[in-house]
Amino acid sequence: MAAESLVKPNDYSCYIHVHNKTGVDLSLFDSSAVHGKWASGSPPNTIESNSTALIELNDNVGELI
Repeated sequence: MAAESLVKPNDYSCYIHVHNKTGVDLSLFDSSAVHGKWASGSPPNTIESNSTALIELNDNVGELI
């Protein structure tokens, strides 16, 4: 799927595609988000070996920090 198809007009989100081409599973160490909120299911706790994951962070648009 092309990245352009995931972006909506005026969308201030960050999309990260992780392609784990290693021989081991990747495990989540920390998931703090200072200037936004993770989308439902993001980030995953594990990205299995030889698999792909989409991680999405929704920005705090218009909020004062």
